[in-house]
Amino acid sequence: MKKKDIESLRTKGKDELLKIVAERRLEADKAKAEVKAGIQKNIKKVTNLRREIAVILTILTEKSLMEKTEKQEETVKEEK
Repeated sequence: MKKKDIESLRTKGKDELLKIVAERRLEADKAKAEVKAGIQKNIKKVTNLRREIAVILTILTEKSLMEKTEKQEETVKEEK
């Protein structure tokens, strides 16, 4: 996954990212089955799809942590 792709993923919302993860998981399962059946010659395709899923899940985690810290900062400001 290229840096431009990662940057474009960061601009997307949680719902879109979850949808992309679901699609990538289906692709990975399908590719894995094809590799085992001997249809797919590109063995690295499964590995690359798994990496893409990990990157997207990391971005989702970052977004949720950012939201939590923003909420905590707002509550601290309100208390003062």
